[in-house]
Amino acid sequence: MVDVFKECWKKLDNIPSRKQLELHLSQHNYPFRWKSYINIFGSIGRLAQLIVEVQEGTKEEKELYKRQISRKTIREPISARLRYQVLKRDGEKCKKCGVSPKHTATVVLHVDHIIPVKKGGKTIIDNLQTLCEKCNLGKSSLDN
Repeated sequence: MVDVFKECWKKLDNIPSRKQLELHLSQHNYPFRWKSYINIFGSIGRLAQLIVEVQEGTKEEKELYKRQISRKTIREPISARLRYQVLKRDGEKCKKCGVSPKHTATVVLHVDHIIPVKKGGKTIIDNLQTLCEKCNLGKSSLDN
């Protein structure tokens, strides 16, 4: 991924914008998208800064590739049993707004991590809550 970013940067003779990087990735059919850089490095600008630091000698090149590997989050799936326990504990209703499929047939409930996995949250009953689809999709992991 880092090499592909450097390739795009060299081609443009400038740090690529999100749109430029997105276009470069799609033209070459790479198996990842621009958002992968955000997930791994935090931002395109942060990656560019790391590359410059390597070129200046203040960071070793292996740091770029080490970060690429270490930032990947492995999400442990929530088992059916644990999902059932959380739903039962929470009374089969959303912890934020209180809606329940028992009263409104169109309500969809999700079992959600309170502390997101990417921020170190574990898939254990104390870190899980029941949220309706609307509340869960509206909150995002930025809230925590």
